[in-house]
Amino acid sequence: MRVLYFDCETSPSMAWVWSTGKQYINHEQILEPTRIICIGYKWEGQKHTECLQWDEKQDDKKMLEEFSKVLEQADVAIGHNGQGFDIKHINARLAYHSLPPAAPVTISDSLLLSRKKFKLASHSLAYLCKYFKVSQKMSTGGIGLWLQVWLEKDEKALKKMMNYCKNDVKILEEIYLRLKPYLDTKHSVATSKENVDMCPSCGSKAIHKHGVRMTSPLRKVQIYKCYKCCKQFRDGKNLLDIPSDYLR
Repeated sequence: MRVLYFDCETSPSMAWVWSTGKQYINHEQILEPTRIICIGYKWEGQKHTECLQWDEKQDDKKMLEEFSKVLEQADVAIGHNGQGFDIKHINARLAYHSLPPAAPVTISDSLLLSRKKFKLASHSLAYLCKYFKVSQKMSTGGIGLWLQVWLEKDEKALKKMMNYCKNDVKILEEIYLRLKPYLDTKHSVATSKENVDMCPSCGSKAIHKHGVRMTSPLRKVQIYKCYKCCKQFRDGKNLLDIPSDYLR
């Protein structure tokens, strides 16, 4: 199972206004659309994290072509707000450049999964790092870093942003692996390896029977628990011997 963790950083949109303060900005006021500055990614279980960047003219086309080749190798791609932010920006820029659509890979969004399963004060990546006591996000010093990269074309600032992006990808993997036993995942390691005698979450064979459960008046299934990640899952086989004539 090839699991890809990814994150992207984008430039602001540029628009003209008459004054400061809260106001409505019409699409006709937009001078420059949002572009992708960099995309960080790593494969689950590997130490190295890659980061692609826009070119010296701040064109993101070549970067998107490279990342599309990476994405099509994945069985599942995981991003924090990946469905609502990252993949939508990637698709928008691919379409802008008339490039082929991204590969139809399953996107697992850790933000949505956290909101679905846990009642927390916040579901931001920074707070999840603090709550679960894993590696922390890097400080960027605020919006100034984006302005240095985008308007001033500062190479040092771009390098700092790429390190920030790579660090987010690393801690995303840590967070996701902490959440994974509690999540209803869209993918199964056991299925991908054509072996039902292993944990569908982490792929470990250190599993044991953990009781049975009635899922309906006519269906009883075996429950298993993984020693490694503590994930509980069930066998699809019905343990009740019900005559076929009765089922008709």
